[in-house]
Amino acid sequence: MYCAHAGPGGAPKAGAAWYGRLSNAINALQTKTAIDVGAKLLAPVIGFYGGQDAGIPIGQIEMMRRELAANPKKVGGEIIVYPDAQHGFNADYRPSYNKAAAEDAWQKMLAFMKKSGV
Repeated sequence: MYCAHAGPGGAPKAGAAWYGRLSNAINALQTKTAIDVGAKLLAPVIGFYGGQDAGIPIGQIEMMRRELAANPKKVGGEIIVYPDAQHGFNADYRPSYNKAAAEDAWQKMLAFMKKSGV
């Protein structure tokens, strides 16, 4: 969400989303979803999701991919899905921890940030 925001110092250089919600109920405090701002991003984002995440359906991930591709600024973005991973696959204190997915995603995030000048 923050990569669609330009503060006093400008937009961030890049962002990473670790199984963050893509769609949620709108309310007074949350007036937009990640899908709503996907085509409005000012900086590239890499997202990591679990294919077994019951709270973030694959359909929403595909919608977000389409929004990233529709960004007129073509800032770039990438979403990686680990088919056998659950929500929280990077949290080594949770039963859903998936060491292989977590290590792969971490390396991909570091490379993405370096490529983005972060």
